[in-house]
Amino acid sequence: MGQANALGWLADSFFMRDLWPQSPAARRQQLFAIVRPLHDLSPANAEYMFRLAAAERGLAHSLLRAAGDGEGRRAAFEHLMRAQVEASFSAWDPRNKD
Repeated sequence: MGQANALGWLADSFFMRDLWPQSPAARRQQLFAIVRPLHDLSPANAEYMFRLAAAERGLAHSLLRAAGDGEGRRAAFEHLMRAQVEASFSAWDPRNKD
């Protein structure tokens, strides 16, 4: 998970330096190469659910800022909606209402 965190920090660094194409690229690598495969191996793992939601949200944020057209904005919205679904722990654990 350390490598996923490093890619997230790298994406944030690109974002803060206005390097818009590099930020989504690092987020995609974080999401698709590390976080999603781990989640797919253990979908009931709460930490992996959280990390997946965070990576999806991070990618949405980077895409939204980098997007200059409707297509990029649509992709950002789709990742944001996936983040919301993944962050819905109440579906996984009904006792977790918050």
